[in-house]
Amino acid sequence: MTGGWRSKWLETVFWTVACVESFFFVAWFVNFAVTPAQGEFDNLVALLFFVIACVLGAIMLTFALVRNRVVRWIALVLVVVPPLSLGAQYGWERATSPSAEGLEAGHGYFTRPAERALADAVVAGDGRKVAELARAANVNAIGYAGMTFMRLALNEGHAEPAVVAALLKAGADPDQDSQMLFGFMTGADALYGMMINEKNERLLRAVIDAGVDLNQLDQENLPRFFSGLRWPEGLALMLEHGANTEAEDKDGNTAIIWAVKLSYWPAIDVLLAHGAHIDHVAHDGKGLRDAVPEKLERFQRDRYEVPPQLAALAERLR
Repeated sequence: MTGGWRSKWLETVFWTVACVESFFFVAWFVNFAVTPAQGEFDNLVALLFFVIACVLGAIMLTFALVRNRVVRWIALVLVVVPPLSLGAQYGWERATSPSAEGLEAGHGYFTRPAERALADAVVAGDGRKVAELARAANVNAIGYAGMTFMRLALNEGHAEPAVVAALLKAGADPDQDSQMLFGFMTGADALYGMMINEKNERLLRAVIDAGVDLNQLDQENLPRFFSGLRWPEGLALMLEHGANTEAEDKDGNTAIIWAVKLSYWPAIDVLLAHGAHIDHVAHDGKGLRDAVPEKLERFQRDRYEVPPQLAALAERLR
């Protein structure tokens, strides 16, 4: 009698959970089928869900056909444990996630008191307080959702020069967060390189005053100031404060070689005015005498007007 009751209880729990999970999969696949646009990631998720649904179907079939109690208990565990684990994980994330107010103030991204206080000062734009609090905090700490102090200082139009300078003087990495401060030479992503993208001279002067090495190779193995090729005025300011026209990337290319390759024509005038050499050769044996003719050929082939900087440079190379 007792054994029969247990067997019935086992079947009731199993089929209840299995049917709920089956309904979830059916509902998801129906929604997936009627949604017009699916990307590659969505297709991978659908494939994963399909595999899981097949496994669930196999477990249900095994439970229906096999009367062995041990096998049925294993089947029950396989059906019940995954959703319970996901539910527990979701509940934990909900319980430990910072509040919207905490994130807005800044401290919600961090757990240690020193970092929380510093984050609040960064968001408040208080450079003096940031300088004081940074001594006790890890200015390169990575908080909730990958937040860093550099990103917090630059996010949402904050970019208070005194705050950024205080973080840099305290040891913050200028290239942190995918070079959010300097950005990339090509300017491919507007989310990064806010100082250069926004042509923020006050911020650039603060960075220079903080003693940042403009010639240091960044995450792309390019001197940091190379990102300034997109901003002639900023480039000139950096060259006047330590940036070296002959600084090389990992392949031996100088700024003027890249300016020609990437068609940053105003930057060429700035670099030449600051003494850039036109006879430099990179590690592959190529230099301006190779890059300039290639550019000229493209302009002439496409019948576009040759930029005056390119024409003048070609004349100097003769």
